[in-house]
Amino acid sequence: EYSRQSTFYFSFILPMTVTTGYRGDESLRRPPSESFLCGETIIDDDEDEAGCVVNFHCTVPNDGRQLEFCCREPSCGVLINDEKKAEKKEDGAMDPNFFDEGYTLAGKTGWQVWPGSRLLVESLTFPQASFDGEKLKTMQTFLASGARVLELGAGVGMVGSSLANSGAQVLLTDLPALVENSLVPNLDRNEGANVDTNEDSENEKNDCPAWLRYCNAVQIGKGWAGAASVDWTRPLNEQLSEVQRDVDIVVASDCVWLMSMLNGLL
Repeated sequence: EYSRQSTFYFSFILPMTVTTGYRGDESLRRPPSESFLCGETIIDDDEDEAGCVVNFHCTVPNDGRQLEFCCREPSCGVLINDEKKAEKKEDGAMDPNFFDEGYTLAGKTGWQVWPGSRLLVESLTFPQASFDGEKLKTMQTFLASGARVLELGAGVGMVGSSLANSGAQVLLTDLPALVENSLVPNLDRNEGANVDTNEDSENEKNDCPAWLRYCNAVQIGKGWAGAASVDWTRPLNEQLSEVQRDVDIVVASDCVWLMSMLNGLL
């Protein structure tokens, strides 16, 4: 249903970077990037209307600046070594979107960050010239040069925002409840992050791409990110316009953990 021949990129085909649980040949394991750091804290204020209580952050390449994402739950299996993990107190509160039309148990997992997001961001935006193969290097360069990306099951937006920061044009998609209460607020939270405002900067002249203009798009770093509602169990051409389906790359991370979700994705 995509308008052009798109490359599909899923986190479960990437080289292992997280140090825990790996039992394969160590020479094949992509070492973690020393400059890629993540962490999270409990938000001191009372939770907002969307129920977000955790602030997750991750660094971007080169200068150590970071992106931030408001989440309802602490990350799961993402943080390594001495990275700070938040401990949320269980309050028994019901999911405020539980009765929303089209909202499912699968959608509930989108309110927190999962390991595949870290793997995808690190592999695609933190190059390791001495380790990465030619195909991965080509993908890294293509993304940074303004590739058009569609992300499925974007959750809190960590992957899509990081790809935009590197230079890509990204349409992040998920169920309506997540778009309204997670993706759009988190894009707004990172709007202008890492944008060079010097008079001679190319970023200053980087106008919003036409295909993202009606998707709450914001500039993040060298690229742009917008958000739209997509349920991939339904035909894509009923949910996105032809120009929005005209993408170079489709990415998805930690989206399939029930067999019922796989058929629609494929």
